[in-house]
Amino acid sequence: MRNYGIPEKIVSLVRKMYDGTCCRIVHDGQLTDRFNIRTGVRQECLLSPFLFILATDWLIRETTKGVKNGIQGTLWTQLEDLDFANDLALLSHSHTQIQAKTTTLNKLSESIGLRSHPAKSKVLRVGTQTSEAVMIGDQPLEDVDAF
Repeated sequence: MRNYGIPEKIVSLVRKMYDGTCCRIVHDGQLTDRFNIRTGVRQECLLSPFLFILATDWLIRETTKGVKNGIQGTLWTQLEDLDFANDLALLSHSHTQIQAKTTTLNKLSESIGLRSHPAKSKVLRVGTQTSEAVMIGDQPLEDVDAF
C-alpha cells in the first residue's frame, strides 16, 4: 500500500485489522483449537478485493519493471501481460524471456505470501519453434492449445 501512496495511518489501520487473526474449524464434528492466520485476506470483508488488486498490481508491475520484451501492442507500446481478476498471462517473444518473467513473478509472489501453482499454470505457444519447458521451480508447466 505504501508503494501506491496510501497514507501510513491507513496502512497501520489495515495492518491492525489483520494482526493476531486466528481461526477455528470443525473437523470430524469437533471444534479445533485456535490457529493463527498469517497470509491471505479476510473472507467477506469489503476491503479484501481492494487489497488483492493492490497485491496483484504490484506483482505485475515489479515483474515487468524495466523489461521490454513483451509483444508489440501498437507502434509505440509493448504488451507485457494480460490480467483479469486472479488470472494473469505473461507475454514474451522467447523462452528465455518468458522463463525470466515466470521466475521473477514466482519469487515476488512468495515474498508477499502468495504461491504460484504449477498445476494451474499453462503455457500457450504461438508461432514458436521451441518446445523447451517453462518452469516454476523444478516443475514444468503444461503446454496447451487454448485458454
